[in-house]
Amino acid sequence: MSEQMTIKLDPSECAVVETGWETVRTEVEFARHALSGERLHIRGRALARWARTFYAGRNVPCVEVTPLDQAIQSATGLRGEQCEAIARRYGERLQRLQQPFGTVGLLETLLPDGPWRADQGAERAASWLIWRSSIELDDALQPLVERIAADWFADASTPVEREAYGATNLDDADGVLAVWLGITDRPPVEWPDFPLRIPEGLLRKAREHWRSILVESKGGSAPSILDGTRNRQLRDLASGIVRDYFTKHPGHLTDAMLTRMRPLISATAYDRLCPLVPPPLPSEPSADLASMATWYQTEYLPYRRWQTQHGGDEERQHVMRLARECAIRLLTVLPPASDTADPALGWARAKMLTRPQGVIFWVILDGLHSVDADAVCDALGGEPRLEIVRRDCVVAAVPTLTRFCKDPLLKGLIPRAALEPSTPPLFPEAKIVGANQDPVAAMRSAQPGDVIIWKSSEPDATYHSAGDAEAIRRSARAKVQHLAREIASAALSAPDDLEVRVEITSDHGRLLGGGTRRHQPPTGLEVEGRAGWGNRGVSFPACGYVVENELAHLSGMRFGLPEDAVVAMDDGVFLTSDGRTGPAEFAHGGIFPEEVFVPWITVGRDLTVQPLLVRVSGEGQAGKRGLVRLEVKSTASVGITVETLVLLLGPTRLELPVPMYAAPLSRRSAELELQEWPDPRTADTARAELVARTLSGRTCRSECNVSLVSKSMYTRAIGLEELE
Repeated sequence: MSEQMTIKLDPSECAVVETGWETVRTEVEFARHALSGERLHIRGRALARWARTFYAGRNVPCVEVTPLDQAIQSATGLRGEQCEAIARRYGERLQRLQQPFGTVGLLETLLPDGPWRADQGAERAASWLIWRSSIELDDALQPLVERIAADWFADASTPVEREAYGATNLDDADGVLAVWLGITDRPPVEWPDFPLRIPEGLLRKAREHWRSILVESKGGSAPSILDGTRNRQLRDLASGIVRDYFTKHPGHLTDAMLTRMRPLISATAYDRLCPLVPPPLPSEPSADLASMATWYQTEYLPYRRWQTQHGGDEERQHVMRLARECAIRLLTVLPPASDTADPALGWARAKMLTRPQGVIFWVILDGLHSVDADAVCDALGGEPRLEIVRRDCVVAAVPTLTRFCKDPLLKGLIPRAALEPSTPPLFPEAKIVGANQDPVAAMRSAQPGDVIIWKSSEPDATYHSAGDAEAIRRSARAKVQHLAREIASAALSAPDDLEVRVEITSDHGRLLGGGTRRHQPPTGLEVEGRAGWGNRGVSFPACGYVVENELAHLSGMRFGLPEDAVVAMDDGVFLTSDGRTGPAEFAHGGIFPEEVFVPWITVGRDLTVQPLLVRVSGEGQAGKRGLVRLEVKSTASVGITVETLVLLLGPTRLELPVPMYAAPLSRRSAELELQEWPDPRTADTARAELVARTLSGRTCRSECNVSLVSKSMYTRAIGLEELE
């Protein structure tokens, strides 16, 4: 018998027979090979027991192979028959794994496409659902997958994670995905946006589902479809599907439905849907400025936008009548409103700005119309750290020309006082960002208390450039979108420890739908666009204005102007100095609602911070000192200073200081000393909250996942012999 003879004993018959080894399964085969000198792999419990005795008497060493099913059971805690099924079916692949192996190692070998090493959080939950809904598992692997899902479920800290890991089969995962993505009839849930790019298969399913319910509901389900999406990619898809449906079935679109959908779709999609349904006819304008501004935004402007693109002569005449009525009411209320510094006036709103503890980024865009402001809000709304706090309209100074409107904003005064060169601005120490200067650089170096003012000549400069009207309109929209991105970049570039507030407004609006050069300039007045100014010696009544045909003559004294003025009340424009007539696109200076009411948008930075993912764990002896382990995962895009762990142990509230800084998208941990470890019952019901603060001072509170284990002082181990 060869001295090199090697014997492997495989009682469980689960080990893979390696190349070069002879398999022995029966007594006959054993008798044939027992003394052959070959490398033998002996399988079966009885045969292995016989072989061990046989070779022991001949001093031939035997090596018993660790049963693969036992190694799997040790790693996973699965039942014996489940482990045997895995070992039997996948034993050859698992031989490559070095023992001892873990559950993750097994899964990576058997199911390499799964998210086994992803970090805890919404992304792993989303990856799990996409993977689990795309693969059909055999019976042997299902228990292994359920095991890791149960572990992740136990560690889950959010409802969406618990729902995801509760879905361990294909159909359940598919159902949870459908709810998260908003492609089911189940009402939307308050889960975070789906954090991953969506595979084409799911997009196809969304298309089919949404088209089906749109057809069944005759378009009535469109708002709920848009509101239920949880991902930017899906929102864009849903927006396109809804737009295409109503393009084919315009009779199903109502004004009420379009109003509901406005915050849920892009400005481009809204612009394409608007023509399909005329807004309701606006009511008569209100009597006070604040109510008039609301009327302008909610009634006049939607109808005016539709009329300029799709209305006929009848609709135009209706707008002309409303605009003239609005002009008369404005002329009536503007003087007393100026006397009381009504906050609906742009210059009065500016006067209310106060020097901040952080920084104010004040952006004055020349000629930014309310329609343009939609593009600004769309761009800013896509930035997670920025939040639109307020969007409304204020009343520009009249005449609506830059020379009369911009200085009142910057100085917080009526035009007559603001246009005095000696009058100081509202913020004499403000940093001014002028033409060809970078607002990002200015904000990057901001200090507490700074006011940074960016005065841009756009989009007015583009609107007044030469060229085709439609091409200019597209260029102006592109310019506004670029300005919005610059505003967002500048706001985000300020130091993280500063509270940032962005104020965006304009000096004047402009006429929608264009005007016609037909008004003869009054003798002795200088004119521009739809306004003129100069002292003609007109005798004014107590109201301060005189209307002659389509022109309103304004008393400089009564309207707070440096001299008398004249403004157009229709859509006419003054002739040029050479007497040229014809169309005049993008004119302003008059007193049409869209010239007078200008947007004012207030934006905050880091007003809402995503809660931290926190796990509190530890093991200790009741009544003794112990260590609590704190694990913090930040998915926020800003740094957060952790301050206190509030631990609720029954009626006892403990506040443990935590000296920790969590950088953006980071993971941190710490150990905190607990003077007296709770008893088992209290440990089981413990709750905790982590109190943190952003660098700009905003408080962030996060609920913790608590897992405390308490060992009673009086428990001891019991030996098996005591149970007999």
